[in-house]
Amino acid sequence: MCWMRNPKIQALVTSGGDGKFYSNGIDLEWRAKQNEPTQAHFHEEFQFLVTRLLIFPIPTIAAINGHAYAGGAIIALSHDYRIMQTKKGWFCLNEVHINLRFREHFLRSLLRAKIPPGIATTDALVLGRRYTGEEALNATLVQKISEPRELLDNASKLAKELIGKNGYKRTSLQHMKRDLYGDTMELRVKDRRNLAKL
Repeated sequence: MCWMRNPKIQALVTSGGDGKFYSNGIDLEWRAKQNEPTQAHFHEEFQFLVTRLLIFPIPTIAAINGHAYAGGAIIALSHDYRIMQTKKGWFCLNEVHINLRFREHFLRSLLRAKIPPGIATTDALVLGRRYTGEEALNATLVQKISEPRELLDNASKLAKELIGKNGYKRTSLQHMKRDLYGDTMELRVKDRRNLAKL
């Protein structure tokens, strides 16, 4: 990719744009209509996306402009930092409400690494609580909140704060992330082997 060759790109900010969703997660109706190989391929691609964000070689920030549900919340959690707007949108891992489970070892490990242990784990994962921006900040699911009009500007400011004067060597930062999340990544390999046996 061209950005990989551009040293001026020192951080990644993702957003759902001007709409009411950051990401509403996986389209379950579409997935249910697909055959097993297509579902397995989609599942693998989703895990690849999450893994890529988890160990991205530059700082990553999710600018949560609206609803972040289920898979959308997982994508947001895969970033280094999260900043959520205050006027609209919920952050919610609602799997329990739609009769889904966190079956994969990889996914469970990721969520444990990104969500503080204790009541936040119970509320967010077990009970599928919906969080406003302020509530998500209090639960440390996000690190900052922002007025909607200032969301992207504040995300950019946060990126500049993280980068500092010298930025990060990409190889060094990616190695650090691989070291930190190595156990989680190994579990992804285990899940792929288990899936292949089905």
